[in-house]
Amino acid sequence: GRGEQLMQQVSEFNEKHPSYLAAKAQLELSKGNLESALTISQQALAQAQQSRNMDHLLRCYHLLEEIYEKSGKPGLALDYARMRETYQDSIFNANQNTS
Repeated sequence: GRGEQLMQQVSEFNEKHPSYLAAKAQLELSKGNLESALTISQQALAQAQQSRNMDHLLRCYHLLEEIYEKSGKPGLALDYARMRETYQDSIFNANQNTS
């Protein structure tokens, strides 16, 4: 499926790379392995925060939101949805200020 294709596409990346970890987490999520998807997503988020890569951060927030939603933890899902929206707004505002 889609997850396997993603894994092949990012296989040339270092295994600690946020893209690799996010794809791996997405694959675990698609299999219903919520705990391992959560662990891997948190690793991906930590790497994305270190690299300060906007795309990776947004993807991790979205992934964590989805995992918590499927885990029956709507409060935590909402937290990540808010973080994602706040982050997107800050990017939008930064872009507005530079144009």
